[in-house]
Amino acid sequence: MNGPDWDTRYSKHYVRRDGWLPASKEYIKKTGKSVVKYFTLCDVHAIDIFMLEMEGILPRDENGKLPNVIICEGSVHKVPLINKLVKPPLEEAIILANLEDLITFEDDEYTRTTPLKTYERDRSKRQRLRLKERHERFKLFLPFDIINFDPSNSILGQALEVNKLYKALEKIFELQKLTNYFLLFVTTNISNPHVSIVRKCMKELGENLEKYPRLKEAMTKRLGEVEYNKIPEQYRIPICFVKSFVVDIARRKGWYCEHRGVFVYENPDKSKMLASVVFCTQVRGEQDEAAYLNDIISVIGGQMKYHSYADSLKDKPIQEDLKAIISYREKVRRG
Repeated sequence: MNGPDWDTRYSKHYVRRDGWLPASKEYIKKTGKSVVKYFTLCDVHAIDIFMLEMEGILPRDENGKLPNVIICEGSVHKVPLINKLVKPPLEEAIILANLEDLITFEDDEYTRTTPLKTYERDRSKRQRLRLKERHERFKLFLPFDIINFDPSNSILGQALEVNKLYKALEKIFELQKLTNYFLLFVTTNISNPHVSIVRKCMKELGENLEKYPRLKEAMTKRLGEVEYNKIPEQYRIPICFVKSFVVDIARRKGWYCEHRGVFVYENPDKSKMLASVVFCTQVRGEQDEAAYLNDIISVIGGQMKYHSYADSLKDKPIQEDLKAIISYREKVRRG
């Protein structure tokens, strides 16, 4: 299989160990839940799943299956490999679709009036019916306790009006209305944002600096700069992504966000990735402006962390932790 070797991508594991895992433990403690439902894009390595299983967050049932894991996978060739490795009770728990297509599906005139089991010769219509079936199956699993929104493409790669990944992130907050709390992991490449995204970041950062003096103070203290183009590159987009994307969507959809970490890490090709870890609470009534501002300031004040690829190659604890998870995974694979 082509693609990254996640078994040796130590910079990525930095986020799993220091971001996803402690936030998952906190979520269980805060909500009092003994069982959590997890949605992920795990690829054939499934490191996130086995990490959470090792920690008792995703226990197997008496048949050795993982009943509370739902997986989205875009490659038909990977589905049987993931199914054999992860061992969900039903193959239906692995949904074959691109993440953005799966989440943003909407009926058209044809799919609205045509039974799902209709035999359709037209390939495009047949694909629409299949996607609708998978979308409906996805909705049956809602709501999720933990959502790992970790697509292969960048959320920042297109203008927002045509950006299906951005629309999928918006849709998540609508679909999760059946619960009061959930934990969200959002990961995206930030190295080559679309020009319109950069303009949005610059404009909204300037507006917020004028509106919130405390924000300006926090940025000056942490970064020594408030002008967008002078902010260190590894923090420039993350600051704006937190404010103008995740938090902005959440507020518009009736949720309050509390960040549990904002991580920037490098791939081997030196491209930069952003991983945001957010505890989401559904708001009943008016939004708390002070709480919103406190969250943004806490991110700027200390939650943003940077880990270069070179750093990861020298980070022995991270490497040993990842190796332990891989060893456990292979033990489960062997049965």
